[in-house]
Amino acid sequence: MSAPLELNAPVWDVAPRLLGWHVCRRTGQAYVYFIYGIYHCLNVMAHSPDAAGAVLIRALDHPACNGPGKLCRFLQIDRTFTEMNLFASESLWLEPGTIEGPVLSGPRIGIRKAVEFPWRFWVGGNRNVSR
Repeated sequence: MSAPLELNAPVWDVAPRLLGWHVCRRTGQAYVYFIYGIYHCLNVMAHSPDAAGAVLIRALDHPACNGPGKLCRFLQIDRTFTEMNLFASESLWLEPGTIEGPVLSGPRIGIRKAVEFPWRFWVGGNRNVSR
């Protein structure tokens, strides 16, 4: 599977569902939450241990992964992945990559707070960006 093509930025954010972030203390750990009683969403912790902050992985360059819930369903990611070290795991991991195309930013979708901030990033021109 290719590199993430769409994500939300790790910032001092009031919108993400980081109620359980305290279980993940290290940058690079996975934090997975369950939303709407249907979907799992994968986040990568991206802040120091004393702060809440994560990057929501919204899509991958694959038609079945064009949204955070679809991505987790396709890759069979659930809350058992929480606290997984994504720099060392053999089942789900992060690795360096390159981006082909312009990186665009805009307002996030599916939230009610902090919608005015352009903290959603994606690779322009890719058909698999979530809607």
